This record gives sequence, C-alpha cells and structure tokens, in this order.
Amino acid sequence: MSSFFQELKSRKVFRVAAVYAVVAWLLIQVADTLSPALQLPDWTVSFVTVLFILGFFPTLIAAWAYEISPEGSRTESVTAATPQSLAAQSAAPNQTLLIATFVLVLLVAGFQIADRFLFQSSVFGLAGSSSTDEGPRSGVLRSEINLQIPWTRDTNSGAVVLFDLSSDGRQLIYTDSTDALPWKLYSRNMASGDIDILSGESDDAYVISPSGTRLLTNTRVALRIHADSGGILQSIPANIGFGMSKWLSDDEVLFTDGDRSIHRMSLSSENDTRLTAPEGLDEWHIDPQALPGGNAIVYTSGNYVASNMGTEGSEIRLHKLDSDSSQTLIRDGYMARYAHSGHIVFIRAGDLWAVPFDSESMQVVGEEVSVIEGIESYPANGFANYAFSETGRLVYLPGDEYQRIEPGYTWLSRQGANEEIPLPTGYYVDPELSPDNELLAITRNEEDGSSDIWVYDLTRETFGRRTFSGTARNPKWSPDGSRLAYSQTGQGIWLINADGTGQPQQLTSEPDARPSSFITASGELLYLINSGANVTLKTLSYRDDSWIASPVFPADYPYFNAEVSPDGNWIAYVSRESGDFHVYVRPYPDVENGKWLISNVRGVEPLWNRNGSELFYRESNTLMSVEFETENGFIPGTPKALLPDCCIITSNPPSYAVSGDGERFLTFKLNSSADIGRSDEEVRLTVVENWFEELDRLAPPDPQ
Repeated sequence: MSSFFQELKSRKVFRVAAVYAVVAWLLIQVADTLSPALQLPDWTVSFVTVLFILGFFPTLIAAWAYEISPEGSRTESVTAATPQSLAAQSAAPNQTLLIATFVLVLLVAGFQIADRFLFQSSVFGLAGSSSTDEGPRSGVLRSEINLQIPWTRDTNSGAVVLFDLSSDGRQLIYTDSTDALPWKLYSRNMASGDIDILSGESDDAYVISPSGTRLLTNTRVALRIHADSGGILQSIPANIGFGMSKWLSDDEVLFTDGDRSIHRMSLSSENDTRLTAPEGLDEWHIDPQALPGGNAIVYTSGNYVASNMGTEGSEIRLHKLDSDSSQTLIRDGYMARYAHSGHIVFIRAGDLWAVPFDSESMQVVGEEVSVIEGIESYPANGFANYAFSETGRLVYLPGDEYQRIEPGYTWLSRQGANEEIPLPTGYYVDPELSPDNELLAITRNEEDGSSDIWVYDLTRETFGRRTFSGTARNPKWSPDGSRLAYSQTGQGIWLINADGTGQPQQLTSEPDARPSSFITASGELLYLINSGANVTLKTLSYRDDSWIASPVFPADYPYFNAEVSPDGNWIAYVSRESGDFHVYVRPYPDVENGKWLISNVRGVEPLWNRNGSELFYRESNTLMSVEFETENGFIPGTPKALLPDCCIITSNPPSYAVSGDGERFLTFKLNSSADIGRSDEEVRLTVVENWFEELDRLAPPDPQ
C-alpha cells in the first residue's frame, strides 16, 4: 500500500488534486460574485460547481496516466519506476507547480478581499454610483445613480422624470422634461454608465419592448413604435384617452382608449379590440400590464374626473383574455406590476407594496406588505416613478406622494402686478370671462367625481351654480353674454341661460363633443369632437329652428383650441401636423386660402386681443404675444414672451383668459408653495440589486 501512495506522490496526483481544488474554488467564487452584476441566471453558480465536481476524478485519472512535468506530460508505466527514481523525484519537487499553487492562493485571497471591500462598495456594473450592503445574510445591494438632469416637476402630470428599465435590467430609458418639446430621450447602460442621447419624437414616456429592440410611446392620436435608437418605425392611428401605452407582446400593445377602457392593438394587422368595460361615466381603466403567458392583464380602475385615480376607492383588477372576465385583486392601490419572484407590486399612499401571487391560478396567495417607503408618486394620475427588470433589478425615485394643489385665480397685468380673486375653496378648471368682463364661468370639480358650471360675479363677489347634472364642463359665453354653452359627459353640447333660469337645451348629441368658442360676428359655435384617431373641428349655427353642424376643415386632422378673430375674418388654432404643437392662423370661413405659422418653438391655447392686432398663446407656462397686420393679408410679427412663468398648465384648456382691453390676464394661482417647477437639485435614482430576495423575505406566500 505504501508503494501505491508513493507512486501517487511520484506522479503528482496529490499536487494536481490540490491545484484543481484551488482553481475550481477560485472560479466558483468569481462566478458567484459576478453573476448578480452581470444579470446571469440564478442557476449559473450551481452549474459551474457541478461541472468542477464531475471533472475532479477524470482529472486525477489523467494525472495518474500522464505524468505532469515542466516539459509537459508523458506516459509512464508504474512498473518503470524504481525506488531510486521515486526518491529522487520526491526530493526534487516541481518548483514551478509550487509557485503556481502559491500564486493561485494569493489570487483567491485577493479576489475575496476585493469582492468584500471594492465590488460591494461600487456595485459592480453600475458605474459612478455608491451603495450600501443589506448585511451578510443578504445579496441585496443598494446604490444611487445621478441622471445629471435638473429635478423638475410638471404642473400637469406632476412627474419629475419618466423612465423604463429593460427586461434584463441592462438599459435604462428616460426623458428630460426641462427643455422645450420634443423632450430629450436618453439611454443609459447600467453596466458601464455610458449615456446616449436618442432621437426622441414625442413628449410622452417610452416603454421598452419585451425583446428590448423597440420602444413604444403614444400621442393623443397615435401609437408609435420606435427603434432602440429612437427613430419612428411605425405609427398607428388610435384614440388615446389617458396615460401611457404598454406592451402585451412584441406584436401587441395595450392602451387606454378615449372610451375609458383598455384596448388591445395588433401591430401587424392594426386590429383594435376593446377588453374592458367601465361601469360609470367617470370610471377610467388605465395602466394595463401583461401577466406571464400573455393570457391575462392587470390594470387600475379609478375616477380620473375627481383627480383620484390612485387614492382611496381605486382598484387593481385582473382581466383574463381567454374568458373576457375581470375581478378585483387589490383595493386602494394603483400602478401594479408583476414581479417574477411571484408577487404583484403596487403603489399605495406613496409607498411600494407587494402581495404574493400565483401566476398559474391567478390568485393572491399571501398578505399585502409595504416593502419600500417613500416613492415619488402621483395618485391623481395613477403614476409612480419606479421600474424593475425580470432579473430583480429595481430602479425608483425616492420622494413623497404628490397631491394636486387646489388652485385659485388671480388677475395678472402686463407689468406682472396681480390681484387675487376671492373664490371659495375648491378645485376649479376651465375659466371663461364674460364679454363684459364682469362674470367668470368655471367648472367646479367635487370630491365625488361630479362637476358642474358655476358663475362668479367679479364685482359683487357672489357665486352661483348654473348646472345640476354632475357631468357639466367647458363653459363658453355666447357673444352677448346671455347664455352659456357647455359639454356634458357622453351627452354632447348643451346651452343654458347664464342667469340660471329656464331649462338646458341640447345642441348636439355627439358624445365626445365639447365647445371651443363662439364666433362673435355670426354667433356660431366652434366645437371639437373626437372621431376615432383624429379630432374634427365643426361649427354649430341656428337655422330653420334647429342647430346645424358643418365641418370647418375639409378633412379630419388633430386640431385643438380654435378661436375666430373678433372681426370674424381669421381663425387661430393648434395642430400637430409638424410633429409638435404649434399655433396657426387661416382665413375664415375660407380656410383653404392661406395658412400662417405663428409660434416659433411650440404653442397652444391661442386667444385674440379684441383690439384686432394681437394674438396671445401659451408656450409651456409662458404667455406669448404676437402682433399682426391685416391690411394686405395676414402678416404676423415675431413672437415675444409677455409674461414668463405665469400660466399653470392644466389637463384641459383653457388655463388662462384675457380681459376685454387686453391689459389683464386671468390665470391660476396656487394656494400653496408646493415644490413645482425647476430646481437646482439633480435627479438621483435608487438602484436595488437582487431585489426579489427582499420580496421573498418581506412578503412570503401563506403556508399551504
């Protein structure tokens, strides 16, 4: 037996076994450390370990059969060895192998030190970030990345930054809303930290496809598919009602239609299918998300009119595509996402929550648990700033729940002097001044989601209700100030006496119609109506004891905020025909006899000065002025900033009104110094690696 062990020693079998074990251990440690950072599958380390175990005995057999020496390996029979040769070999060990073994041991020790003190502190794969460890028992790592864009909150959407993370967690797409439209679109490599500016074509958020090769966004009238470089590949007409569109698969997308329900659109056939059916006029279904297998989705149901899509009363619902049925999963929550750890993740009261979910039975299988406190969130829009990959990398913006501030109104002069209007506390929109500037018609939104038209007497400071349907909006004064036209949800346009007497009269039953403005010279009413993917501009005139509708433009196109000049010869309107919102002017009523671009950067909400020589419009929250001449056609001057930072942007125009002399402007005034607008602070996102481990620990499924 002693001669056998002596033979093993002479053939360096023990030494080969030692070197093999050290090398195997080193490579297993490397795989274990780099696997999370490189987003490798969870079974990677186990696979490498099994490979080395299986290779151990074949390596020993090879060492026995082939003697390993500095000159290479050579075959030598056992009987050829002599005691003298064995003694000589044992007395002269292979110095090269000893040195190699020593170097390997040092490498292993150095790698372990680097892994503990260097990689953990820099979060390998997230260049330019800092992190903290969750502790020795967890692989969860937290870090911070600086997007190097100013911290800005939009007064309409509230969102500081819009971003999405690819399914493998390697690419972060985000937009910069600090500049004029179109916003800049960025792509950040999460491993290297490299940032590329893509060719953005829209002012909406971009969502990465499941394959990671395309981007999805939407305008109000179309779904757009972009290449991963940002260029548009496909544009499909669609009547987008609210929020962002999402991917169902690489060929199908989900979106909220103007009918307030979730729709499914095929990119190849452009077939549009309605999936859900809201029950009430104020109920909206938003934020659809696909579940594993593509046979079901989750979405948020809430009341957008009452500005509480994500507050108490909202629901997260499950809709099965094969059975066309819906059920409530979670109450008082919004913006639900499926995590591959087996959880539904959602927002509630500004925090991120999770509940165990079985994707096969489509059932909740555990308790709802708060997992992260303080995420920048906007319950009025049902939106929050977080995203995570299928591999467990979470990215979110720390912050608070942003509550939409109730605005008041103020008179603002050209010189910037202001005079507050003492309205009762409430949430008001759609300000509209009477022709004599003595009355203010507005829409008052109530907490229960209802809305009605009220009139405030600016001189007497009295306030009276004019409609009682609970669905009235968008008041417009008739030229003589005696009547008010308004829209009623799902029931077209109505007309009522401004003093509140008499009964309302229905002018048109087109369900999505809303008044734009009266034409002073003729008394006709300009109004807008959604027609599929486009918006049609029409007029209503009273002839032969009835109201007759006529199109203003010969073809459907997205036109907005139209108003005819006081003399009735020109029409100002907003269009996206050039890709961005711009103000245009045409002759009226012969609109085909010319067209002039008024805004030079972008523009919305044009209003005429009654002096007949000036046109106002809004560029973001700056009030712009353009003087013009009409003696030899329409000759516009250069746009000038009249009142910077004066206009609070609202979801639906108008957001300001002009006095009869053109010297004062009625605008929103916030009742609170909320953190709105641009800040010197830059956006910093928190990144959590291996976040699914934390979900498994904090929100385990109920025992079966």
